[in-house]
Amino acid sequence: MTEIPKAKGRLDNRMRAIGTAALFVMTLLAYAPAMSAGFIWDDDDYITQNLTLRSLDGLRRIWFEPGAVPQYYPLVHTTFWLEHHIWDDNPAGYHIVNIILHAVSAILLCIVLRRLDFSWPLAWVAAAVFALHPVHVESVAWITERKNVLSSTFYFLSLLAYLRFAPPDEDNSLLERRWRFYCLSALLFLAALLSKTVACSLPAAILLLVWWKRGRLRRTDVAATLPMFIMGIAFGMFTAMMERNHVGAQGADWDFSLIDRCLIAGRNVWFYAGKIIWPVKLAFIYPRWEIDAHQWWQCFYPISAVALVIVLWVLRRRIGRGPLVAVLFFGGTLFPALGFINVYPFRFSFVADHFQHLASIGLTTLAVVLGGAAIATLGSRRRVIATAVASILLIAMGFLTWRQTLVYQDAQRVWEDTLIKNPDAFIAHQNLGNILLTQWKREPVNQKLRSQAIEHFQSALRIKPDFAPALNIIGVELARDGHDADAIEYFRRALDSNPQYVRALRGDPTALIDRDFVDALYNLGTAHGRLGQYDQAIQYLSMAVALSKPTPEFVHTRIDLAIALKRQHRIEEARAVLQKALEIDPANERARLNLQHLSDDHPP
Repeated sequence: MTEIPKAKGRLDNRMRAIGTAALFVMTLLAYAPAMSAGFIWDDDDYITQNLTLRSLDGLRRIWFEPGAVPQYYPLVHTTFWLEHHIWDDNPAGYHIVNIILHAVSAILLCIVLRRLDFSWPLAWVAAAVFALHPVHVESVAWITERKNVLSSTFYFLSLLAYLRFAPPDEDNSLLERRWRFYCLSALLFLAALLSKTVACSLPAAILLLVWWKRGRLRRTDVAATLPMFIMGIAFGMFTAMMERNHVGAQGADWDFSLIDRCLIAGRNVWFYAGKIIWPVKLAFIYPRWEIDAHQWWQCFYPISAVALVIVLWVLRRRIGRGPLVAVLFFGGTLFPALGFINVYPFRFSFVADHFQHLASIGLTTLAVVLGGAAIATLGSRRRVIATAVASILLIAMGFLTWRQTLVYQDAQRVWEDTLIKNPDAFIAHQNLGNILLTQWKREPVNQKLRSQAIEHFQSALRIKPDFAPALNIIGVELARDGHDADAIEYFRRALDSNPQYVRALRGDPTALIDRDFVDALYNLGTAHGRLGQYDQAIQYLSMAVALSKPTPEFVHTRIDLAIALKRQHRIEEARAVLQKALEIDPANERARLNLQHLSDDHPP
């Protein structure tokens, strides 16, 4: 009698091992095109031009110098640091790690659902949907979004450890709980936060799960999650500050009233839910909606979202707490990206697929449970048919993911696809123009490439007349053609479009200085220099030097300042500037030659 359960147990374990392996293989197959893909947007800042990846001191800066890397997610940049020392700038390695992390996250989700008493088939299907759903392509196929796949891995591990500490179907006191698992959960939660702050929603998710399983919360439940809430809030506030003061999420593009933000949040929620249900026309940059509180129909989005929660609350005794928990998990996990907190991507669009990487689990799992319940009510023959239909849906999702991954093969394909789906994406016009201009510099005889690039820059300005990067690059191209006077007007417009310009001119140390601002100053200074207007050239080049970081990347600014100073016969000042340039970049041949010529003509 006892042999039968053992044999059945061995069979179950074997089937689960096969199911786990299937999840892993399915994920690899769906994302196979990414393994041969290259780098795209922001991957240069994160990897190819990230100087902190080159040295041990860079690793120190990643952890202890906020601002040394684009965002303070040190665990993410530590993985990049390790990979850079293994395969340098070969994108295949970074892509494969992203895919593996996503596959591991799907497997961990399956384990989490099993711990929550989901049946093995339902848990496996929910995990498979997470692994294969096309809305996750942006998080997996874009190397920069290592943040999502790494954070979700630690998120699920932390949740699993917490479920060992305090299983939601048990009502133990704090003294009876397994505290070693609590410490492990807190440590893994910290790792998730150090990968991406969106994980801050985990303690709220834990309380939702406890309420779902027990129907009530005790003080001990809240007390146990309180330290995690404190950690999450602290990291959230720090990240918001970094987004505002370092990344640049401030200014007119983020100037919304509370009512406006509620309208944005309501529309965002329904947009993301719609993409889960019908994942077509997925875009890297979606259109940015016009928000107007005077248009009554825009109020429908937040009102209907709140109404849905109220209805599910009222019906919780009749239909169960599960639907309400799923919806609250979805909205709560999305909260950092709903519009109440300024994030830089809002400059281009209020939504992005990678924002709902974790949040989507709420609705997809609910859909799987409802589908499973519907199948269970059917007769045996219909159950077979329904199961076959569900399998076809999974295969279709895998195919859509595979096809969407092809978009991420290279930056040019990403921006061309974006413009097909969103012709008014000014950042897509700008970046595609940059790519075409780079191609023209490699093939200068192909003037068509340059013409196409300039058309894209002009399109960006038609859509957003104050877009500094487009103003800057058109000015550079005018100067290349010898039209310095016209170029100066574009450089001035680029400066005037920056709300930090006046603050910087006044010497305000809190003014946010970005690369576009420094480039405009440099270009304006050199244009005045070519016109022989050396006073103006020195003025703007001096400001560019003062506002740029003392790194080799900006040494050219100092060299051109020294040349302008020399033309004004300010020899000692020019010498000092060149000597400083060589201190920053001893291997800079241009700085060395200019200093040598200066010394030959004017011995110290």
